[in-house]
Amino acid sequence: MTRVVISRFALAVVFCSVAAVASATPFTLTFTASGFVISGTQYPGFDGSLSGTVSWDAAAATDPIAALTAFDLTIYDHTFGLSEVGIAFSSEGRLALWAAPFGPSVTNVGSVTDFVLTLDRAVPAIDFFAYGLVGKPDAIWWEPSFTLARFVDTSPEPVPEPTFVALSVTGFVAFVVMRRRRPSTGAR
Repeated sequence: MTRVVISRFALAVVFCSVAAVASATPFTLTFTASGFVISGTQYPGFDGSLSGTVSWDAAAATDPIAALTAFDLTIYDHTFGLSEVGIAFSSEGRLALWAAPFGPSVTNVGSVTDFVLTLDRAVPAIDFFAYGLVGKPDAIWWEPSFTLARFVDTSPEPVPEPTFVALSVTGFVAFVVMRRRRPSTGAR
């Protein structure tokens, strides 16, 4: 009797532990901003919109992010990829990104094209966006008059993990075998 109880308890623990394993989900956020100004004035010739995407894996969209999985943003004539972007900070629901070699502020005004972008992943929304352009000293574009951010559904159809399927089948077979085995009631 005790052996049967222990076997069933062990089986229940295996099923619960498999179900409790949290898997990372891929998230992709697209963003657009336009109407950038410099100290309240629109700079001539640079009034277009900027659009990009940022992707990461986490258990939930607002969990802190350790690393990005993809990034795409074109500012004027420069396209920033994953290797050129750094995470300035990632807290519960917030994410600040910057042009990697230059730090979390637009400080190299005119010498390179760089940016700083802060996203609220809970809403989603752009909290702050500023950028500078190579060859345009003393100019930082910020205060966009229009911003948009939204999540893109990139989740594939759910596919059971092979380990989970194998454990489930093994557990089911063990359960059936245990149910079929009847304790002997013969006299000793």
